[in-house]
Amino acid sequence: MDKAINAAIITFFMSNIDLKTVEYNKKVVEKFNVSKYPHYLVNTTLNHGASMDLAWTMNGQLVKTFEGHKVPKKWDHDVLMFLDVDCLPLNQDAIDCFIKEASEGKLVGNIQRSNHIQNNQHVFAAPNAIAIHKDVFEKIGRPSAIPTQRADVAEEYTYAAEQHGVGVRMFYPLGFEEAPAECPSWPLADGMPHYGRGTTFGFTKSCPFAPWDHADMPLFWHQFQSFHPGQQAKFWKKAQSLLDS
Repeated sequence: MDKAINAAIITFFMSNIDLKTVEYNKKVVEKFNVSKYPHYLVNTTLNHGASMDLAWTMNGQLVKTFEGHKVPKKWDHDVLMFLDVDCLPLNQDAIDCFIKEASEGKLVGNIQRSNHIQNNQHVFAAPNAIAIHKDVFEKIGRPSAIPTQRADVAEEYTYAAEQHGVGVRMFYPLGFEEAPAECPSWPLADGMPHYGRGTTFGFTKSCPFAPWDHADMPLFWHQFQSFHPGQQAKFWKKAQSLLDS
């Protein structure tokens, strides 16, 4: 039997998120969290990047954002997995897949591109579902997840991993349900699939690391733009369908 991985899942939410959304996230994670990793649901007033920085600092890996602040150590996990409140595992493989890959020294996440930033179509492991071992986080210099001129939230993790020779395992869109608010779809780099609201991410034949060559395998579903009117109700419907399956 494999040795248990000392990992945790962290989900942030702010005051603009209905508590019904938080509860649905909790229930779906609980259903598919077969290894029973602790799942921390954290009500935050900080922006997404700063919340991630604080989580690492509370786990004993000080991020520069909180240098000089007396942040008590609250956790002691080897792997942290960040999961957006509007992102859901789709099966019992999803969470374990991310955490196992992270425990083996990779930065693991759903693929994304910051289309509002001119950065040569850089794709990255996005914070809607991302996992990394604390030793890898140390190796890449404990980067802040706060956006920069070249990077969206947590995109600096991928830049740092690329700089330090750390493998980045990114899962591709298998399809999406609805156009984003501002355009028909969001493109990744040239030749890669597009994504939008209600995107399913997972193994696809487009992934060079897919363990098979015949069938796609979904892992996570991300609502995106859940703060827009009507989107949380769509999230509830998706979550309930997973609980009923």
